[in-house]
Amino acid sequence: MNYLFWNTNEKPVNGILEQIILDKECDIISLAEYTDNITQLLSNLKKAGVILYEAPKVSSRINVLSKMKLGKRSLLTDSSYYTVLEIPHPSPNRFHIGL
Repeated sequence: MNYLFWNTNEKPVNGILEQIILDKECDIISLAEYTDNITQLLSNLKKAGVILYEAPKVSSRINVLSKMKLGKRSLLTDSSYYTVLEIPHPSPNRFHIGL
């Protein structure tokens, strides 16, 4: 499983982000301070054969995209500095992500 975290610093990054997701075959993408057009990003990736789902907001500053629907995730810890989620995986296991 490939995971990408990027603090985009409110910069327009869709072009390079699309390439990274395609080249590295990312399964989960977390974007901090992302202000580019997420609808366009998802549309462009879909045209390239990659379907990603936008997870419900983790926080006001973090967007999470995934090849799996993440509706069953559990919030384990949340503070002003970090968030820890438990996310289901298609195998019987679960994994934790700190954001």
